[in-house]
Amino acid sequence: TEVYDLRVKPDYDIYSIRSYLKDSEIAAIEALREAIPQNLLEDKEIADWVTESTLCRYLRARNWNHKDALNQLVGTLEWRATYKPHKIRAEDVKGELDNKGKMYRGGWDKYGRPILYMKPGLDNTGSSEREQKVKNLVYTMEKCALAAHQNGREKLLLLIDFKDNGMSSIGNLKTSKDVLDILQSHYPESLGGALIFNAPWSFSVFWNFISPFLDQITKDKIKFVKNQKEFLDYVSVDELEVQYGGNNPFKYNFEEHWNREDLLVPNYSA
Repeated sequence: TEVYDLRVKPDYDIYSIRSYLKDSEIAAIEALREAIPQNLLEDKEIADWVTESTLCRYLRARNWNHKDALNQLVGTLEWRATYKPHKIRAEDVKGELDNKGKMYRGGWDKYGRPILYMKPGLDNTGSSEREQKVKNLVYTMEKCALAAHQNGREKLLLLIDFKDNGMSSIGNLKTSKDVLDILQSHYPESLGGALIFNAPWSFSVFWNFISPFLDQITKDKIKFVKNQKEFLDYVSVDELEVQYGGNNPFKYNFEEHWNREDLLVPNYSA
């Protein structure tokens, strides 16, 4: 069997994860599952979330170190039990959805992974709404994961367009740090790539602030896009939105789209 580094392979199938792994890695996944305290798996929805591909993500994120992966996974299982990210519905974050499309899932990249558009220039709630902003991100990440699973994928492509965004307030930096902490702690190995467009000068300050927290493989996934043609290396012309040089006419409209994720990729218990 060919062995792959799934940290960088874009098109592996999560439903046949073992076919990409060495015997020692399969044994590591089994050992990690065995080591999870049983009381953390009493909730069926949380237990169902712990798939082989999930265990593999945590091991990859911790360079296959059993103890480190177990600590991180236990932290996530405790967080999932209390924060209940899989129970959040559009109704719970409606205030963060009422805008012209600052964050939404739209289309698929060339590898069948969902695209998460972030347009911070369209943000219309202040940094005082930090808790709701974080909850909305978690809601969106859960929906992206469910959508990815429909295609046998587990990662997403992030497209961040800083058009009309000053990114000046320190509150935004705090929220961004909260967001980064949650992504790194509870959604490890979920980023397939990030395309950053129209980055303002202030983003370089933020980039210098966060890059020490990022490992090299993550840094390599982040591309600063200078012109629209570069998007087409990652997204087909029919999936890419018109404003980025594609043919997809989608424009986020709150009245029409605010709860569409709950309809397209319902929560397990919905």
